[in-house]
Amino acid sequence: MANCENGIVKNITSNCSTQQIGGIETTVYIFNRTDIDTITYSGDSLVTDLTLTSGTTAFTIMGVKKSLNAGSTRVVAEDMADRFTHTFDFKGFEFDSASVENLDAIKDVVCVVERKAKNVDDGTFVIYGLGTGLYVATDEQTSNEANGTRALSLATMPGWEEKNSQNNLLDTDYATTKALLEGLL
Repeated sequence: MANCENGIVKNITSNCSTQQIGGIETTVYIFNRTDIDTITYSGDSLVTDLTLTSGTTAFTIMGVKKSLNAGSTRVVAEDMADRFTHTFDFKGFEFDSASVENLDAIKDVVCVVERKAKNVDDGTFVIYGLGTGLYVATDEQTSNEANGTRALSLATMPGWEEKNSQNNLLDTDYATTKALLEGLL
């Protein structure tokens, strides 16, 4: 359902029975948005299948502890439907030439994160940037700060906001969805 056409459609339960832990796992799947071949939706925000064009692949970003972060922010407008900016933040610890060139060239990507909370399959795998891609918003590295790591923040390009705060990926169950993602690598 499009968020600009409808109001609230179900109860909201925010108590001990639905409270979850925060955080995402330390492996994130990332791929070029333009490499997507097919997307199958169930409703407006649930993706049940995703394939990449032949000869392309997804990659992983591996972090440590809380070095990876993802989220969204609502962009409210008076003259059009609300939209959302997606963000994905990570640290770069590799400084060899190939790694530097890889990070320097990153643009128009999609990130799939796995939430630490896994009490329901729908909502465990969250896709950011599916509609319009994620682009470098900030990219900073200072030798004497944060152990010299490179801190990157990817975000929706201004004016290209997404229609959903997130898309969830669920192909039948957790194991099948995880296998789908691993198959993209």
